[in-house]
Amino acid sequence: MTLYPKLILDALATVRYPGTGKNLVEAEMVADNLRIDGMSVSFSLIFEKPTDPFMKSMIKAAETAIHTYVSPDVQVAIVTESRQAA
Repeated sequence: MTLYPKLILDALATVRYPGTGKNLVEAEMVADNLRIDGMSVSFSLIFEKPTDPFMKSMIKAAETAIHTYVSPDVQVAIVTESRQAA
């Protein structure tokens, strides 16, 4: 199986952010640093505040979406960034 960015972004588009009701892609929460190396994917999720109450659940939901819609064998690494300083 070959991974490519659209596959990953389509999976992430199934995840809704509770704060806005938009999906992660629509809400521009997926940073431009998406990297694919074989079956490994890494990227950043961008939150408004470093104290976002949905941060952990959104990371889990993004991982689950990739495992569900792309492949359970994908290694997913997600880091978080925030638009505001801590």
